[in-house]
Amino acid sequence: MEWDASSIRAQRSGWRAYARAQFNSSPWAVEAAESMEEAVTQLYGALSGLRLQGLRDADYYTGLVTSFLRTQLSVIDAIRDSEVIDGTTLLRKQLEATARLRELDTVPADKLKKRTPNISALKTGVKGLYGSYSEIAHSSTRRHFELLGTDESGDGWTSLFPKFSSNSYVLLQNAAMVFLEFWIWLEAFVDANALPVGESWNVAKTEVGILISCLLNDGDESPV
Repeated sequence: MEWDASSIRAQRSGWRAYARAQFNSSPWAVEAAESMEEAVTQLYGALSGLRLQGLRDADYYTGLVTSFLRTQLSVIDAIRDSEVIDGTTLLRKQLEATARLRELDTVPADKLKKRTPNISALKTGVKGLYGSYSEIAHSSTRRHFELLGTDESGDGWTSLFPKFSSNSYVLLQNAAMVFLEFWIWLEAFVDANALPVGESWNVAKTEVGILISCLLNDGDESPV
């Protein structure tokens, strides 16, 4: 076995592709991931070139929203590739970004400086994810390393490469819920400030509706 960088990267790419193929065996997961991804990318278009002139802390809002959208695509990639710990750590960051957006609506940025976002500012049950996701991000307990995957030989080795498991579907559901928390904030923010969003806003809204339908689907196609 070769251990040089190019060989290891090639193997990792192969295992990620295999994980994606297994992930895509669920029509539910494919539709949920695609609708969330399309909603995010349509928001790129809807918000592109938008100026928040005259709005308090406009630069902070801009940075938070932009960072959230870029990171959410990375979360979706991590889910499909079964890089569950990476995706979870990024999703924790998304919780904090959304909480800060909600705080910023009522508290000036200079009063929030160097303060960790208060997760209690979130409006939905996704705030309950923060504790366990912080454990994962901080590597504070050994039990979460099972998310790395195990050797297929059954010897119990921890895998150096991503291996698909139902944890990817769990992370997908959680990522969708975090995105919807962000969407609820964003929709209210756009309406309250009468922002002139682009035409793709309505497409994003349609995709959000599809995503919600996926989450509400209790049929046999839902893997979790």
